Amino acid sequence: MSDEATMDAGQTADTSVELSQQPNSIFRRALLGGYKIQDVEQYVERANQVIENLMEENKELKVKIDSLREGGITMRTALASAVNFSENIADAAKRETTHILESARAQHQRTDEEDLGAPQSLAQEIEALRTHRDRITSELNNALESHIRLLDSIETNLISEDTLKKVNDLLKL
Repeated sequence: MSDEATMDAGQTADTSVELSQQPNSIFRRALLGGYKIQDVEQYVERANQVIENLMEENKELKVKIDSLREGGITMRTALASAVNFSENIADAAKRETTHILESARAQHQRTDEEDLGAPQSLAQEIEALRTHRDRITSELNNALESHIRLLDSIETNLISEDTLKKVNDLLKL
C-alpha cells in the first residue's frame, strides 16, 4: 500500500467518529450505571478534533473554490478576448479580401477596355506611319529627280546657274 493510501486510512481512523455504532460498543459501562467518564471524554475529544479538522478542511476547500472561481472568470475573460480578437482578424481578412477582389476586377476591366481600344489605336498609328512613309518617298523621289537632272546637265556641260544654286543648296544639307 502506498504512503498516501496509508495516510488516508490513518486519517479516516483518527478523524472519524463512530456514530453508527451502538454506545455500548464504544463506551465501557461504569460500576454504578452509565458509562465510564474517561471513554466519554475520549470520545468527545475525538469528536472535537474531527470537527476542527473538518472545519479547517472546509476553509481550505472554500479558498480553493474561490480560487477556482477567479480562475474561471479569468479564463472566461481570456476566452472572450480571444474570440473578439479572432473575429476582428476574420473581419479584417474579409475586408482585405474584398479590397483585393475589387482591385483585381477593376484592373481586369481596364485591361479589357485597353484590349478593345488597341486595334483602333494600332490602326491610327499604322495610318500615321503610312502618311509619313508616303511623304518621305515623295521627298526622296524629288531629290533623285533633282540629282538625275544635275547629272544630265553635268554630262552635257550645260549647267545653268539655277542648277548650280540647287547643287550648292543640296550640298549644304
